[in-house]
Amino acid sequence: SVDTHYFTRAIVDNSKILPKVKLKFDGMDLATGGLRYTFPATKKDIVIDQRMYIGPKKRELLSQADTRLAGVLDLGFFSFIGNPILDLLQFFHRLFGNWGLAIILMTFVVRLLLLPFNVVSFKSMKKMQVIQPQLQALKEKHKDDRDTLNQETMRLMKESGANPISGCLPMLLQFPVFIALFQVLGNAIELYQAPFFMWIDDLSVRDPYFVLPVLMAVTMVLQQKLTPTNPDPTTKKAMMFVTVMFSALLVFYPSGLALYIFVGSLFSIIQQLILMRDK
Repeated sequence: SVDTHYFTRAIVDNSKILPKVKLKFDGMDLATGGLRYTFPATKKDIVIDQRMYIGPKKRELLSQADTRLAGVLDLGFFSFIGNPILDLLQFFHRLFGNWGLAIILMTFVVRLLLLPFNVVSFKSMKKMQVIQPQLQALKEKHKDDRDTLNQETMRLMKESGANPISGCLPMLLQFPVFIALFQVLGNAIELYQAPFFMWIDDLSVRDPYFVLPVLMAVTMVLQQKLTPTNPDPTTKKAMMFVTVMFSALLVFYPSGLALYIFVGSLFSIIQQLILMRDK
């Protein structure tokens, strides 16, 4: 197959003799190619069996043409997660008839499923934040004795119930889900020219007035401020810089992706405010 972001031209060859394929690209948008069959001298009758598909990279249509063509829609390494997410997105669209609303509801469902991991991570980081002054005191006291420092650090963490790994592990477990969501929202043709509301008339392109990217950036920065972190000022500044840079990189991404990140960050802010009240 030869494809663009949302469309493909594909040939499935079921002939007993496989052809040689030659493609030539002229510029960015034009591709020409050909199939060459070499027939063996011992065979008199050779049947050429081809099926051609030209159209959108939509799973249902691709599978109807040939089940092997479903792979043309590439959702990346974590497609086994991406495909159920796309199913969920389509389910909400069938119910409400709006892809933007479907993204919002899908985001809530995914966030609710990941909520137990987020709670564990938040509580672990909170405990680490509480004992930071004691850890710093231990570093000063045993700065010339690394073995004693390690023993005292482990003793303090055990007594306080803090574990840095339990704070990072849930985040690592969520990483494949986030990558799959990015792939789905960035490649699903369902969002192509799909309106949301008011000025958002195509979820597959950037917000023309940058309203969603600005809201996304504000919620991401606020989420970062509410997240328990190392009290070291340098570390705080570095984390905030990364958050701001990430927001800036996403300004020109599809508005559907900005909508997902905005709603997800809003969910996290509410979640963290509730957890901070639970002393």
